[in-house]
Amino acid sequence: MTMIQQFWQGLEQKGRIGLVGGLVVILAITIGMAYWVFRSDYRVLFSGLSPQDGSAMVAELDRMKIPYQLEHGGETILVAAETVHKTRLQLMGKDIPLHGSVGFELFNNNDLGVTEFAQKVNYQRALQGEITRTILAIEEIQAARVHLALPEQGLFKRNGAVPKASVTVTVKPGRQLEPEQVRGIQRLVSSSVNDIRPEDVTIIDQHGVALTKAKRPDGNEHLSQDLVDQKKSLEDYLTRKLDSVLERTFGQGQVIASVDVVFSDQHVKRTTEDVLPAAGKSESQQGLVVRERQTKRSNRAGDGDLASPIADGADQRETEYQIGRRVEQTERAPGSVERISVAVILRQSPGETQLERLQNVVSNAIGLNLDRGDTVAVYSASQLAVLPGHQTGQIEKSLLSKIPDPTESKVSAPETRSPLLRSWQWVVTALLGSCIMLFILIKLFGKQRAVTTQLSLTADEREVALKRIQTWMKEDGNVSDQGVAL
Repeated sequence: MTMIQQFWQGLEQKGRIGLVGGLVVILAITIGMAYWVFRSDYRVLFSGLSPQDGSAMVAELDRMKIPYQLEHGGETILVAAETVHKTRLQLMGKDIPLHGSVGFELFNNNDLGVTEFAQKVNYQRALQGEITRTILAIEEIQAARVHLALPEQGLFKRNGAVPKASVTVTVKPGRQLEPEQVRGIQRLVSSSVNDIRPEDVTIIDQHGVALTKAKRPDGNEHLSQDLVDQKKSLEDYLTRKLDSVLERTFGQGQVIASVDVVFSDQHVKRTTEDVLPAAGKSESQQGLVVRERQTKRSNRAGDGDLASPIADGADQRETEYQIGRRVEQTERAPGSVERISVAVILRQSPGETQLERLQNVVSNAIGLNLDRGDTVAVYSASQLAVLPGHQTGQIEKSLLSKIPDPTESKVSAPETRSPLLRSWQWVVTALLGSCIMLFILIKLFGKQRAVTTQLSLTADEREVALKRIQTWMKEDGNVSDQGVAL
């Protein structure tokens, strides 16, 4: 204790402040490390919860007396790491109304005094909740609501109303539903509820945009989207096929090719009827003889029937023919190709003969039918340029020079480390920093103490030192006097 007091008294004011500050910093670091090491490790129980779901989860955790923490404005619930899986299973086994909807667990505690109308309403609520949960299993959907419009049914109620359904989905940020997924949701709802057709299910997103197409008069409500997909697929296929031929001939980046396909969206039915004449007959005899009748009449003398139109000995022939018919029906369904247009731009400037040959190559490569109205246009970049030479070069460079650079540097993926490894690295770094700071403080205070110790003398030592100085001064004075006498 005496040594500590002497050490403290030997320090100046700055040294005392520095020592106290260093001890406070070391103590704070030690307390922080101890809290970080010995505190309970909390893991995510549920994340991305809506306020309604978060409220239901928190109420159940309070009832179960399980400690928890909330993060991200209540959207994330954390519990102790050793109980996270057990707690999650316990909550999933309870009848918690998630996503603001309930399923058929609504009938677990059924009351016998419930009226028939209440039973129907509860059944519709449960059915809507079960469909909602199924739709939420889709990865791109964040939230969903289902509304069913079911007409009343009874023995004497036949109003002819058609049941319908509407679905509102909230898509996750950066995601979108494909047309196949939209049609899948329609079929899911129609298969879950009696008498609902897929075309009677309307789906909208969180912005109020209808994801389902309007019903066409011919009943093909998905025809337009199918034609767009078919058009895109065929154009991509023909473009790739044409690029493979041209790039092997002229080199990569020397040719630009574009294909446009026009489809028919109408259902056309044509009936043709032709008359087939009998083979081997003359032009005056058309068809096959079915019946032939010949009438021969003669007038006797003295009859006096001069007004008879048939003269004596005249014949009358009646012939009945049967002709053949050919009926041909041609039906063209929507989606048939009406016209294909091809455009090719060359970087070089070939001659007229080469351009004509190239047109033939392009026509044969993708199977153009000129009689159908297909067209092909082949030009060079110099023929299309209407700007000065330096601007033409810029156009050619921007349009045609699109060769990928293989020497581009690839960004390496960031190194991933486990949380435990990062935690121990942080602990080791903090310990090393504390040790270095403590070592520097000890060195500084040690030097200051040595200097203070050297400067501070006792009273006896001070008197001895003064006597020595006086003796040295006297000796110096005697030596000076002797020098003056000489």
